[in-house]
Amino acid sequence: MSRMNDHFSTWSSPPEEIILPDDEVHVWRVSLDVSARQRGELEDSLSTEERERADRFKCDTHKHQFSVARGYVRKIIGRYLNEAPADIQFSYSPQGKPVVAYPDTGGNFNFNISHSHGVALFAFCLNRRVGVDIEQNRTISHADEMAERFFSPREYNAIRSLSPNEKQQTFLHFWTLKEAYLKATGEGLSGLQHADIFPGKPLTTITDPSHDSLHWSILSLEPVAGYVAAVAVEGLGCQLRCFCTFEDFQEIPV
Repeated sequence: MSRMNDHFSTWSSPPEEIILPDDEVHVWRVSLDVSARQRGELEDSLSTEERERADRFKCDTHKHQFSVARGYVRKIIGRYLNEAPADIQFSYSPQGKPVVAYPDTGGNFNFNISHSHGVALFAFCLNRRVGVDIEQNRTISHADEMAERFFSPREYNAIRSLSPNEKQQTFLHFWTLKEAYLKATGEGLSGLQHADIFPGKPLTTITDPSHDSLHWSILSLEPVAGYVAAVAVEGLGCQLRCFCTFEDFQEIPV
């Protein structure tokens, strides 16, 4: 278990009994590249609406990975809430962020989902907004232009001065931190400049001027080789625990 700081890379198998205290945020890593049998078991828990959304994907890979991700998040939420995965119901915020639709949670059980090229991350916490983002390392052909458009002026100037290789790594590092924050707050891309994360500045907290100076904890994650990720959680002093399933240990190289 570790306090939120600027970097985290320790992943372990979850205990049999999962308890989510108020002062912890849990991040789960799973592989979406599962066998047909596993996929079928996970798809069995999906709602009609989720099946319809999956069917709208033209690519079978995207369809299967969406279904597996939703099946896994149901399975994990079921462990936290002692509910059958198929019985879990979701509602959605105006921005489309899913929320567990149970009156007895009082809106206090919060989660977020992100997946990229076969790997998914799920973040869970109580009484705090939370967001997570994962991206596969890749070349961003318009990194300068995107940084100029979406990043703060000093972040853009810092990225522009880097070597091509450093520029790609730094851009994705910034992007995941910002995406995790925006997914937690529910803002769109217009909010990117509010999360000013500058090289050398501690990443433990930022202050967002659009939210009455609420404090946020933001953490860079190392989910698996070839990927970069981040988690953002409202407030300070939160403990982080990162889990991966037994199947995940077998299917994702670490």
